Amino acid sequence: MCHESLKINFDVLNRNCFFIGGSNGSGKSALFAALNMGLGGRGSQNERGSTVKQYIKDGQNRAKIRIVLTNRGFGRYPGYGDAVVVERIINLTSSTYQLKSLTYEEGRCHVLEEVVSHKKSDLDKLLARFSIQLDNSIFWMSQNRCREFLQELKNISLIPCILLSLRLKKNDHRGENVKIEKLREDRKRLQNIEQNKRNLSELKSILRWLLFSFSNFVLIAENRNFAVLFQDLCKHNELLTKAVDVYTKLKEGFVAKEVSWT
Repeated sequence: MCHESLKINFDVLNRNCFFIGGSNGSGKSALFAALNMGLGGRGSQNERGSTVKQYIKDGQNRAKIRIVLTNRGFGRYPGYGDAVVVERIINLTSSTYQLKSLTYEEGRCHVLEEVVSHKKSDLDKLLARFSIQLDNSIFWMSQNRCREFLQELKNISLIPCILLSLRLKKNDHRGENVKIEKLREDRKRLQNIEQNKRNLSELKSILRWLLFSFSNFVLIAENRNFAVLFQDLCKHNELLTKAVDVYTKLKEGFVAKEVSWT
C-alpha cells in the first residue's frame, strides 16, 4: 500500500496495549491490514481491496510482511524458540508463507533464526494456540465494519462472538467431531470393502487355477487309465494268441491220432 519499507517495534515485554495515531492517509489502516494479512488474513477482510495482490504498493510486483510474536512464558508454542516469525510474501499471482523460530543467545548480539514450516495449516495451528481469531469482530474490526457493528449493535448478536472469544462455543465443535468420526467410520468401511474386493479377486484366481489343475488331473488320469487298459489288452492278446497256438497244436495232434486209428 503506502509504506515502502517500514518497521515498528511493539515493546510487548513491557507494554500490553498500544495506540497508533496519525492524520488521514498517514497509513494507519495499512498497518492494520498488514497485521491481518501477515497472519493469513484475506484481502476482503480489510476493505482496502478484494484480493491480496491489491495491497502491493503501486509500481511494485511484490510485498513482504514480517511479524514477530513473542513465545516466552506460560503457554509458549512448542517447537519454536523465544519468538515466532511469520513471513508472508505476496506476489501478483500468489503468496507464500514462512514460519521461523527465533532464539536469543545470551551474551551475544545476534539471534539464531531457522525455518520451521512453509504450510498455511501450521500457521492456523499457531493462531489457534495464541487465540488469534481474525474472523471474530471482538478481536479484529476494520473501520467500516466498526461503523456497521455500532449501528447494528444488539445484545443477542454479541453472544456468538463472546462465546467464540472465550472458547465456550463447543457445541458446534462437538457436532463437527461427530461428523468427522462418522466420516472416519465410512472411510474404514470403504477400506474394508476394497479389501474384500481384493480378497474376492484373489479367491476367483485361485478357483480358476484349481479348476484348470483339476481338468489337467482328470485328463492325466484318463490317459493313465487308457494306458493301463491298453497294456491289459496287449497281455490278453498275447494270452489269446498262446491259447490259439495251444488249441491248434492240440487239434492237429488229435486229428493225427484219429487218422492213425482208422
